[in-house]
Amino acid sequence: DRILENPSSYQHLLNFDVWAEYLAITFLFKCWHGNLDMNLSYYFHPLERSLQPISSDNSCGQEDHRRAFGVMPTQNEFLYKLISIPSFRQLLSTKIKWWMDSEEAKIFLSRLREKEITLRRTLAFESPFLGKYKISVNHLPGILDWLNSTTFNSKKAEASTHLVRKIQSPQKVRTNQLLQDIFPAV
Repeated sequence: DRILENPSSYQHLLNFDVWAEYLAITFLFKCWHGNLDMNLSYYFHPLERSLQPISSDNSCGQEDHRRAFGVMPTQNEFLYKLISIPSFRQLLSTKIKWWMDSEEAKIFLSRLREKEITLRRTLAFESPFLGKYKISVNHLPGILDWLNSTTFNSKKAEASTHLVRKIQSPQKVRTNQLLQDIFPAV
């Protein structure tokens, strides 16, 4: 619970790269439902000693009109707190830009669109009301703007950056004790 309430204090236990990729993909496909605190699942990687997301209970392509762009987390949610960490927000922006700019991503999404059409045609007889699943990057520039323009508490962000510098190179004993405090079974 402590990590979820204050991820900036436990950055050393979060694999930022995996979390940023996970969020970039869920934002791309508008999979907000699985990002809700009550639906988000976690995996503690024993070798990396880091908490990583597991995609579960995702309903993609939907929008919650109470959320920015229909998919962004709200202030009281873990993912919003994670995004409020400046270094994470910058990494997330990089991952989102990859989906917008990379030739590899464009090819992947084009093939995915083709497969969606084929699958929908195949299922059309048994599911005549099956709607089209729109695969697009058109909403991603707005999400990038949201990431860059949303006012996150800068004093809190500065304090967390200072704290991370202190705890990124702790003594091994202190790290193991902290992990045991957070994950008693580890």
